[in-house]
Amino acid sequence: MPPETEIRPANTVCVMLCIDIDAPVKTVWKCFLEDIGEWWSLANFAATGGTMHLEPRAGGRLYEVGPNGHELLWAHLIELLPEQRLFFHGAMGAPYAPACITLYQFNFESNGKGTRVSIRDELIGNVDAKTPKSMTDGWTLLMEQGLKKFVESRTHGASPRA
Repeated sequence: MPPETEIRPANTVCVMLCIDIDAPVKTVWKCFLEDIGEWWSLANFAATGGTMHLEPRAGGRLYEVGPNGHELLWAHLIELLPEQRLFFHGAMGAPYAPACITLYQFNFESNGKGTRVSIRDELIGNVDAKTPKSMTDGWTLLMEQGLKKFVESRTHGASPRA
């Protein structure tokens, strides 16, 4: 039987959003890097009950580990500019997502009363009309219910999971 081939078009989707967090840049940066396994929403995991990990160095991995030891690489850290920027490059494919390359960038800056975290996620590959909303909803949930809630509850004395 001869091999089958199919040429598919590649599309690009770019989602950008900002979230303001009531805490200094240094605190937000530290929580992002050191506590990622505590605030990264379980709703975004391929492995139920998994934990997200980040190796904070160029070439370091952003990956999840499931309770049974299953590991899934999300991206590699391309640039780490302390307390300013993280830039990741990753690839996903079936069964977790359509075949695609992703570039995400997180910028951290003072907004006068706390920290503004700007996220830019560019997805290149097998995407469709539903992808932008799905990406926007996912990042909004993760940043508002994950990072923002975790940092602010920690800096204001409440329990992060309250």
